[in-house]
Amino acid sequence: MRKKIDFKNMTAKQIILIVVGFGLSVTGLVLSIILFASNLYTSEELNKISLTDDSVQTVCDSCVIKPDQSLWLKVRNRQIEYTDISLLVRVEALNRDLSKNEDTSFQIVNFRNQFGNHVYYRLMSLDEFEGLETRITLVRKGDDKMTNEASVALRQYDGMKFSFSYILMILIGVGTLVYGIRSKKNHV
Repeated sequence: MRKKIDFKNMTAKQIILIVVGFGLSVTGLVLSIILFASNLYTSEELNKISLTDDSVQTVCDSCVIKPDQSLWLKVRNRQIEYTDISLLVRVEALNRDLSKNEDTSFQIVNFRNQFGNHVYYRLMSLDEFEGLETRITLVRKGDDKMTNEASVALRQYDGMKFSFSYILMILIGVGTLVYGIRSKKNHV
């Protein structure tokens, strides 16, 4: 059977321990989430592109694709969302008979990642081109014109990162919280 916590009969020491423990736990959790979300990818900017030009734009003449890399559009804000702009991306292996086309529409946003002052939209996975030298081109389609600065970036997934100090902060906070709740009231 669960013991009910009676907050009316708690001492000031218990209340302070509960508040400090809760504060440490939440702070550690928030800092861990921020660390995790901001370090998912390493980016390598390739080339600036125009979101008003309908001609073929070369992103990269000769790029070697590393493991877990994908192609992303990098813009300053989310204005491109729900416009009729789409990007047709073509990736060709230079040494082999391998190519891939993918059309990305921004009317429905599939996968984006915001980091710093930039928003990244995933254009294409490049798993089948890993270790190959490639040429990357794209064509903008649609009636909407955007003058915003944009570029294409290769981003590599770095995996999850955790900080031992933040996890320790969470554990100390939970321990302090439990101690504050379970400590007995001193009788004189």
